[in-house]
Amino acid sequence: MAFQIPRLRINRTWLMLFLAIGLGLAATWLTLQYLKIREQRMAEDLEARGKGGPGVRVVVPTRDLQRGMAVTQAVVAGREIASDLVYAETITVNMWDRFNGAKLIRNVQRGRPLRLSDLQEEIKDFSKFLENGQRAITIETDEVNSIAQLVKPGNLMDLFLIIADPADPTGNVQQIVLMMQRLKVIATGQRVRGSFEEAPPPDGAQQPGARYATFTFEVTPEQAARIALAQSLGKFRAVLRNEPDEEVVKLGRINSRNLLKKVAMADTPEERDETAVEYIIGGRGQGGIGSTINVNVPGLTPGAAGVPGLPGAPGALPGVPGGVPGAAGPVMGAPPSVPAMAQPYFPAVPQPPPAAGQQK
Repeated sequence: MAFQIPRLRINRTWLMLFLAIGLGLAATWLTLQYLKIREQRMAEDLEARGKGGPGVRVVVPTRDLQRGMAVTQAVVAGREIASDLVYAETITVNMWDRFNGAKLIRNVQRGRPLRLSDLQEEIKDFSKFLENGQRAITIETDEVNSIAQLVKPGNLMDLFLIIADPADPTGNVQQIVLMMQRLKVIATGQRVRGSFEEAPPPDGAQQPGARYATFTFEVTPEQAARIALAQSLGKFRAVLRNEPDEEVVKLGRINSRNLLKKVAMADTPEERDETAVEYIIGGRGQGGIGSTINVNVPGLTPGAAGVPGLPGAPGALPGVPGGVPGAAGPVMGAPPSVPAMAQPYFPAVPQPPPAAGQQK
């Protein structure tokens, strides 16, 4: 008789119950572990905030410093303060090598962190201000073109070019072209982007600002080539624009001929031609007015000279019909320039006498 292993009969209901209990216990344990870790991190954050947050070492003067003094290692020290109290322009210990020896442009009190706006940064290499693939090009400017010397490094400008209109053979017509938009100014004179405003002198004394006669733009190589060529063709006009303004402006043809074309002339009375007569031809079924034509009629201008037999003509006599002695009067009728279809509706006006060769 062969040995048989008895088969265990497992109730599936109990199996699912034990499995659910095990998963629930595991989920409970994981949840408790997460809450403990979270609680520990929150406690650490609260403790750090109570102490002022993580510390940052900044550069502070060891004594009161006056405007114009050079900031060296002998007059500053490192001090750790809470990161919440550090401004974006505060000079940290890691940045000190860059500003060692720079001069102050305002007074700084002992123990107060140095900031970028307190120092006049020494520029060692102007090319470091250019991004990769960019170029710097300089154009001349004046008091008007520089917006009264108010343009600063970092501003954006549109560049116009005033040249002779190539379509004008006489060369007397000037044309203005919008060459480039949103050019960044990286230097005005020798003042470059990254240098800071000078503080006003003490005791209310006024110090004139540095004057400049050039703009330096950050451009691509293609833009640099176009500007270099345009400098030999005409005169530049730089126009300041707001930095958030990203609109691309499209201008039509503007020259000295059509300069006033778009100027409103509503208040100017319309000029009428005294030698023209307006007449209306026919009508339209709904009571509309037909075409209106202006016809120039010689001799209608008051005092017109050169038409014999009319008042104001040379040799005309006042009170004599036609202005000529012995004349029976001027011939009345429609001028020859009036179309035949309009002559029945046209008022008769004096006609000039025929030439001597046409008289019978």
